[in-house]
Amino acid sequence: TTWVYLGDRWSTWDMASTRLVILPFQLSGTTLSLPWYDQWSANTATGNVTVSPAIQFDGQVKIINRKSGRAMEVGDWLQSDNASIKQYDYLGGNNQRWTITNLGRGEFRVTNVHSGKSLEVPNSTRNTGTNATQYTWNNGFNQKWHIIPCKGGYFRFINVNTLGKTLGIRDASTANSADVVINEFRFEQDAQWQILPASN
Repeated sequence: TTWVYLGDRWSTWDMASTRLVILPFQLSGTTLSLPWYDQWSANTATGNVTVSPAIQFDGQVKIINRKSGRAMEVGDWLQSDNASIKQYDYLGGNNQRWTITNLGRGEFRVTNVHSGKSLEVPNSTRNTGTNATQYTWNNGFNQKWHIIPCKGGYFRFINVNTLGKTLGIRDASTANSADVVINEFRFEQDAQWQILPASN
């Protein structure tokens, strides 16, 4: 007999941002495990479920906004806590390079290479329009991100603490030094990002 718990993470106020997850019971002797998969597909004819490996981003990456074509960076090369996150033409500097660590349960840590600090929503706020910042890693929910694939090789960054708010650009600007902010979930291109290997 096979038992599968099919879970969900419903966002009742916005079904478009909901992610389905699957947690198959695995019983080995007297040990029960419940692994978490948020990448999976189901064959409705056979009932078989195929799970995919967790998303991994290897090495240093650049994060490019779909609308502007500009890179996410720590403004002014700052290494201090609370430094603002901006967009700027990609120049290959370490302030524009990031590492992305899969923490499990569909959550990721995003770390700036230059400062070693983590991308976060400051003060655990949920206010739309808040500028994203960097801060020393403290394992807070405001420093954890769901990275959700979109069509065309793009991704959305949804902050774990903000009830579905996504990273975008203030006023959907395409200008250099425009703020990277959290917004309500929407399908606009400024809320979509490419994650590519960093290059000089």
